[in-house]
Amino acid sequence: ASRLALVICTIAIGCEIFLVWADYYFNYSRGTSFGPLRRFFNIAREDGAASWFAVTQTVLIALTLCALHLGSRARPGATRLQRWGWLVLTLFFAYMAFDDGTQFHERIGSVWGRIRAQAATGEGPAGWATGLVALFPSYDWQFLFLPLFGAIGLFMLVFLRRELDTRGARTALLASIGLLACAIALDFVEGLPRTHPWNVI
Repeated sequence: ASRLALVICTIAIGCEIFLVWADYYFNYSRGTSFGPLRRFFNIAREDGAASWFAVTQTVLIALTLCALHLGSRARPGATRLQRWGWLVLTLFFAYMAFDDGTQFHERIGSVWGRIRAQAATGEGPAGWATGLVALFPSYDWQFLFLPLFGAIGLFMLVFLRRELDTRGARTALLASIGLLACAIALDFVEGLPRTHPWNVI
């Protein structure tokens, strides 16, 4: 099992390195004059090769977590927290695969932005939420989804620290949650107005 895991990780990391190189070569360095090919390798696009690879990885993670959930249900000594914990993570990663494959949070954020704009012009109902979001300077989806993502990240940290029994696994857990937080922070900065003082980009 350890050898198989090492082979899978090596192949996955190799594919990711290739996708980063292809983005740099074809897209940023203009290694080709064909726009569709540049867009295909553009990591920032939701309809490119890197996005497909990421969604595939997320589906496989959800299936692995589902297997752990089913294994905990079959194991006599498993606690209720273990059974429910693996199920919560299974559902979250299944949602993440759906979200990344359909741009769900961006679309819901756009709907919320339209509602907020209508409320600001008096064309739609105004409430405390539409007033509160005016204080949030970045993307609308972050206002809606960050509390959920933060709660799941905290749950993942607490639950998996209990379940993982090696120092390397716990270090990888901290690194993965840290990278997710960095990605959300970069997205937050990207969504700021150009003249905003926090817009370091």
